[in-house]
Amino acid sequence: LLQGMIAGEEYLNLTTDLPIRLMGIEYQDMYNENLQSYARMVEQRQKVLEYLSVVERKLELLKQLSYPESLKEYEKKVSGLDDDEFRESYDVLMNYARQTDNPGLDEYPEIGKLELIKAIESGIDFDSANREQMQLVAELKTVGFKEDVGQILESSKKGKKSSDTQQGVLMSLMNLAESAGLSVSPYPNLLSYQSYLESFSELKIDQLLLEINRYEDAFYRRVLTDEDSRRVRILDRYTRLLRKAFEVKLSSDEFELLRINRPDFNTVEWQAFINRVILKDRGFEDAVPFEDVIDRAYDELFRFYEIVAQRDIAFLRNSGNILDNTGESAAFLIAGGYHTSHLTQLLRDQGYSYVVLTPFVEFETDHRQYEKVLLKTLEISEVPDEAV
Repeated sequence: LLQGMIAGEEYLNLTTDLPIRLMGIEYQDMYNENLQSYARMVEQRQKVLEYLSVVERKLELLKQLSYPESLKEYEKKVSGLDDDEFRESYDVLMNYARQTDNPGLDEYPEIGKLELIKAIESGIDFDSANREQMQLVAELKTVGFKEDVGQILESSKKGKKSSDTQQGVLMSLMNLAESAGLSVSPYPNLLSYQSYLESFSELKIDQLLLEINRYEDAFYRRVLTDEDSRRVRILDRYTRLLRKAFEVKLSSDEFELLRINRPDFNTVEWQAFINRVILKDRGFEDAVPFEDVIDRAYDELFRFYEIVAQRDIAFLRNSGNILDNTGESAAFLIAGGYHTSHLTQLLRDQGYSYVVLTPFVEFETDHRQYEKVLLKTLEISEVPDEAV
């Protein structure tokens, strides 16, 4: 605790009166192997990222030479948005896609649902809904629910501002109104807003994100009509995946995409392609110098992510054994965010029911500091027994 290395669940166990049992599900030897692989990957990473930066600059040059103006405008707008500005980037994509031969949404059911929700949204008077919520709050306070309302509103301030948070507030207020015997019919705009939020919450977000990626790919294929520009797009996506992989910011789904596509991306071949296209319009000074730093780093990169996947399998196997031995029917499985996608797939495959709880994080993780602490644990674990 004093060293600042205590985990959240350990701190909870120290401070709560609730009966909590913490049980490890990690194989220490597998974790150490994963950490050692991570350290070896870090040793190679700087040179890889420097070389990727060179390649990325050349790809940007190729996009300027081969992409139509509309696509360059689209990428400029999207690149100016933060990762959490999902709605804004989605709207930019749909606006540009509608300017081309739009294929329709039959193959994209979740996007279709989102478009319907947006249509509903356009008909909501949000100012009136906000006023009606204030009126409902005031009415609930007058009939003896002042403390309950205060707790609901205070709790909402602690969470991230989102449609889920607002839906929770409205649901709680409506439940209080029902308990108090109050009619909510005087609040039509608030009811419309609640219905809109419920529709939004029913979206399958994981599926929606996959559909948006597919829709964007289809948009690029329609706009890029020649083989060279399409290949530039493919290489651009692949190098982005590589960068995320070496920066350890890749999701498990993205790693699977990288793994599947690896055989199709021979480094010598794609570097030769970049240089061939560049030399059509530019001199040799703009060519990509050949270096094999990426090829030399591939084995350790894939080994690191594959061990992570093996650890996920061990997590679930050990969790299942604990549930069997204790007779418990429910438990919290605590793991880092990267593990979520693979673990939920494993849970589905084995017939477990589950709910994913994602913590509200106000500030982005300092990856350098996290890595420093992580590698420090490797140094500690490697101290010989006789030195302890």
